Amino acid sequence: MMTGMINNIFFIVFPLIVYQMLATAGQRNFFVSHRFMMTVLFSVSLVLCMLFPYQFITDGYIFDLRQVPMIVGALYGGPLVSAILFLVASISRIIIGGDGMYIALLNQFVIAVGVPFLRPLYMRINRSRKIMLIFSISITSLLFNLFAGAFFFGNPIHDIVGIWIMLMINQGTIIALTALMIEHMQRQEYMYEAFLKHEKMETVSHFAAAVSHELRNPLQSIKGFVQLMKEYEYSRER
Repeated sequence: MMTGMINNIFFIVFPLIVYQMLATAGQRNFFVSHRFMMTVLFSVSLVLCMLFPYQFITDGYIFDLRQVPMIVGALYGGPLVSAILFLVASISRIIIGGDGMYIALLNQFVIAVGVPFLRPLYMRINRSRKIMLIFSISITSLLFNLFAGAFFFGNPIHDIVGIWIMLMINQGTIIALTALMIEHMQRQEYMYEAFLKHEKMETVSHFAAAVSHELRNPLQSIKGFVQLMKEYEYSRER
């Protein structure tokens, strides 16, 4: 279980590591300047999570963290990224097959359609509220799976509620940490861009001071001669 969980966590962190390595300094903006690259990386992330799930608590209960890149991608990338991730996840889930496929597809569809509507709100609120919101979305998504399983397969909720609570804590904690990493990366990017702007302004300021100094000296001399010409009469030659 721990090996599979660590693998899934690495699959989620992998896009962020590659992003930091490949993003051009001074032109970084998560899912804006590098939308195509991040969409591909998050697609790879969710496919790997689905291909390498882990057994949680019991031998017969398989779980993975595919919802983390889907929710994060929908919030930071918007509807287009969300739609692409949904297609990738759906095709992969159909190929994998197995029990619960239709519930998984329905859950992925709800995430792809519903989460992008929360993006404008998510981008306006502060970091702590973002963590609370993305954690709540993760919990709601898992609750959807829980009740859908009870409705379609007759799974007794009271027998597996303990497992689902642990799943919610597990996925909610990981998605919150992922969001914190992204927010930290974006803050660093904004600080770097502000530093570049400050450096440019400082350069312009020094240049303006130098030009001003070079112009002020001859202007002072001209001003002095003009004042002398006003006070005294000189011959034309002089």
